[in-house]
Amino acid sequence: MEFVFILRELWRRRVLVAALALIALVVGGSTAYRASLPPESRQYQVGIASARALVDTPLSQVVDLGLKEEANVGALPARTVLLANLLTTAPLKDQVADRAGVPRDQLLVVAETPAGGIPVSAPRATGSKLSPDDPRANLITLQTDITQPLLTVDTQAPDAATAAKLADGALEVLEKHLESLVTDEGVPESRRLVLERLGAASAATEQRGPSRPIAFVIAFVIFGLGCTAIVAGSAVAREWRTASELERAPDDWLAEPPAADRDPIDDIEPAGGDEGEPAARAGRYVA
Repeated sequence: MEFVFILRELWRRRVLVAALALIALVVGGSTAYRASLPPESRQYQVGIASARALVDTPLSQVVDLGLKEEANVGALPARTVLLANLLTTAPLKDQVADRAGVPRDQLLVVAETPAGGIPVSAPRATGSKLSPDDPRANLITLQTDITQPLLTVDTQAPDAATAAKLADGALEVLEKHLESLVTDEGVPESRRLVLERLGAASAATEQRGPSRPIAFVIAFVIFGLGCTAIVAGSAVAREWRTASELERAPDDWLAEPPAADRDPIDDIEPAGGDEGEPAARAGRYVA
């Protein structure tokens, strides 16, 4: 019965329901399409890629137990963090952009590196006019671990080929930078850092942005909430009117009716018999 009542209430307010349906369609559609003729989908494709490298020493710490005095494997994760942060600044960042063939002002480099065992809450980013959510953006995200000398390079670009070039280019620039430093500073070969790439970058294409099913769900939720509000508002308005009518009614409408309007039988009192038996048993009534 309540379902029938709801349907009747919505039918009585069918103009409002139709307007609500139109609003729900517009809001839901705007999440998946841009306002244009014809409507343009907000979904877009981006290229993504990932590459990893191990920061090591000439005498690899992967197989060396570190029993020698000069073998300080605990310092390698900190050096990895340093290399990742260096890559976010010029000229290294600009060199990566040149290698990948992208404009320097469209490359964003972010270093998500731990500091003192606690990840940095607001990663440092430099030198881009585009936000990471822009389909035209070229993004490099550098990730390190506080306990392992591993550098992970995740990239995003308008296409998968450019994303792969960014990932490989970032590691190539770091390799060249380390080579130039050890040459200029005359660091002994046994004490040099070695950047060992763990394979070439793997790339793929990814779909981003809101899809049509999401737009349908949003429109359905808005329409359902709106219909609920209409039915609830109608019920509140009806109860409000009833309460107002009761307040305007005479104060004595529930009072006892006048004597002229009362039934005489209401004033008849039963008379008991000699031993208190009811008049109904004696067959007598006394007015």
